[in-house]
Amino acid sequence: MSATMAAAAVATHEENRTVLPPRLSVVTLFTDDVPGLRRFYEGLGWPHAGPPRDDHAAFTMGGAALALWTLDEAGPEVVAPVRALGHPAPTATLAVNVRSGEEVDAAVEAARRAGATIVTEPEDKPWGGRSAVFCDPGGTAWEVTWAPGATVGDEPAVRWGHDPA
Repeated sequence: MSATMAAAAVATHEENRTVLPPRLSVVTLFTDDVPGLRRFYEGLGWPHAGPPRDDHAAFTMGGAALALWTLDEAGPEVVAPVRALGHPAPTATLAVNVRSGEEVDAAVEAARRAGATIVTEPEDKPWGGRSAVFCDPGGTAWEVTWAPGATVGDEPAVRWGHDPA
């Protein structure tokens, strides 16, 4: 690779990093039994964040958080649109939290340019944030979210032995 090509690759990588950071913020599992799954994860000793609810649960973990969400609520927002695009019904989404609503919009455009199928365009949510969902070429559902008041970090949760420090 020539020096010019290498510089372009680094610039492209750096540009994409600022648009859609390489971080996994939340893994959301869809279920018909949030209380039952919550009890399971609490039984593992995982700390539950917030008061118990029948429709949603969240666990604070090292690295990405774990969220549980009812299929009744996830169905119209994520499951049905993903299926309508020809992908199998997802049982989970992977989320990247960003620092502003504008970053949600920019991240979706970066995903679109990279070949993603946009499931839901960026939209303001009733809870005050902004989010969008896309599927990667393999059909995995990803959500890009800005949640007011959420702290977003860039430190890796895991460093593999060959990762640069």
